[in-house]
Amino acid sequence: MTFLPDGWEERPLGELVDILDGRRVPVNAKERAERPGVVPYYGATGQVGWIDQSLFDEPLVLLGEDGVQFLDRDKAKAYGITGPAWVNNHAHVLRARDEVMDRRYLVHYLNWVDYSGLANGTTRLKLTQAAMRRIAVRLPAREEQRRIVDRLEDHLSRLDAGRAYADSARRKNQSALAAWCERLVWKRADRTRTIGSLLREPMRNGLSARASQHGTTRVLTLTAVTKNSFSDAFTKLVDVDARKAANVMLASGDILVQRSNTPELVGSAALYEGPNGWAIYPDLMIRLRCDEAVVMPQYMTLALRSARAQRYFRSRAKGLAGSMPKIDQSTISELKVPLPSLDEQRRSMAVAKELTEQASRLDDAVRKATARAGTLRRALLEAAFSGRLTGRTSDIGIAEELAERRAGLG
Repeated sequence: MTFLPDGWEERPLGELVDILDGRRVPVNAKERAERPGVVPYYGATGQVGWIDQSLFDEPLVLLGEDGVQFLDRDKAKAYGITGPAWVNNHAHVLRARDEVMDRRYLVHYLNWVDYSGLANGTTRLKLTQAAMRRIAVRLPAREEQRRIVDRLEDHLSRLDAGRAYADSARRKNQSALAAWCERLVWKRADRTRTIGSLLREPMRNGLSARASQHGTTRVLTLTAVTKNSFSDAFTKLVDVDARKAANVMLASGDILVQRSNTPELVGSAALYEGPNGWAIYPDLMIRLRCDEAVVMPQYMTLALRSARAQRYFRSRAKGLAGSMPKIDQSTISELKVPLPSLDEQRRSMAVAKELTEQASRLDDAVRKATARAGTLRRALLEAAFSGRLTGRTSDIGIAEELAERRAGLG
């Protein structure tokens, strides 16, 4: 049984709000383009466009119906809106009954509550209206709700400022690393060679294969190259003819380039340095094997990942409207990159390695700080909805205690 502080009660959400779902109207992007306007068009997790007229014009709470990560306690599921608005059918529309429910309290509560057993679905979780009505809401008096929200938002604003600072530090760190690596490659742009002239064998596209529960061969996903991370997490098992697989089996030193992806990712490259034969690569990637007598695979990868090379790939990518842009082997082959001596390449890679390690240490520190902020955020919400927020700095200590207790239970 849920512990409730004195003066609190627990009531189903359906008794505390008016549900206005019947007034929602979905409009696809093509129709919206034909109806330009200044009215926000809202979906499951926020505004997704604009339209020419409104369906609502009052303070409301929107709660995702589908398309929301219900089981991730760090992801928002609800948000408040005011003023003229159009809402599609991916968000429930709730009007808090002002005599019993503070709208801001409701938003925070719906972003804290556990949706296990409420949101269901095999491939895409959905929160039906019936399930939503059953959400148990811990409810203090109306004035106490306001005080709780004021205290909570004071603490959360500080956490959010810290997280924003950490995100900014991470972006600056990544930008600085990219700029340094760019200079390492392009500082001697007077001596260039085409990528095609630096390979020991022709490029090869990967193999298309369907995932299979009984598959025994690993195939990379695009994410492996996007994240530059070769692990089982970024593979799937497929059932493929062994003779065909042999032609696209990875070997240490292989460079993989994405020949098709979103505009900002097409042409992304990564160097595989793992064991030979661990996995194959898909048909959306192209494999390059360097002539190591003249160029180091690490140096060529750095050149391919440089901003100048990426701009070149994006400018050469082709695709029909609505499809992912593509590059081909000739596009990669014709790219010109600086080619210093092998000794110069080694010195550049040593500097790049040191810079990357420094950036990685800073990135790890930022990631830990961000994770701690997320943990404290959840704990502050827990404290708020168990009546333990005081509005003093000691609230952070209470939140940390709750976080440690949860970690111990986990």
